Amino acid sequence: MDRKNGSYQEARQECTSHFLEKIEKWFKINQVPLSKDHGAERAVRLKTILEVSGGHTSAIGFYLHGDQTCYILSLKPSARDEMGDDLHPSLKNLDVLVLSRFIFQKSFGFSRKDLDDEEIFHFQSDIEKTISMVDNGSYQMAFLLNPTRIEHVKEVTGHSLIMPRKSTYFYPKVLTGLVFNEIDPYEIIQIP
Repeated sequence: MDRKNGSYQEARQECTSHFLEKIEKWFKINQVPLSKDHGAERAVRLKTILEVSGGHTSAIGFYLHGDQTCYILSLKPSARDEMGDDLHPSLKNLDVLVLSRFIFQKSFGFSRKDLDDEEIFHFQSDIEKTISMVDNGSYQMAFLLNPTRIEHVKEVTGHSLIMPRKSTYFYPKVLTGLVFNEIDPYEIIQIP
């Protein structure tokens, strides 16, 4: 390894360590070693670990370009109270808002306006493709989330609240442009 590459690796590791130290007041952090081989198997394994970790709390995967480790960030029980008084309690249960408030806003310093900037943030629903894009350097890092639970959607909408952006990226959904009523070309519609 040359000095330039070694310096970059050391700086990256220092930044990662600093980030993890900063968020450990809100999250329990577990390391999951990853292999560069077998992308599909690796993705399934990571998805399973994330799902199990998120069984009773919010869990977020953090994967950084050039790293052989994925960090599973499990929200500590008392941390939800620090998400802000502007959020309804049902919204505080959503992983996407845990990510937004604690990591993007409080840790990285992004504004709410920044979070809508598609030049900064990209969304991908395929975990294997996401990991691959970080591996090949297309993106510097990825945060992996479990799908939004239907009970959370019901709770939020039951309070007449709007789900946050990208929190309803799940299936099955009604397809856009689906025709619900058969159209009879010979039907005459009269307006009174």
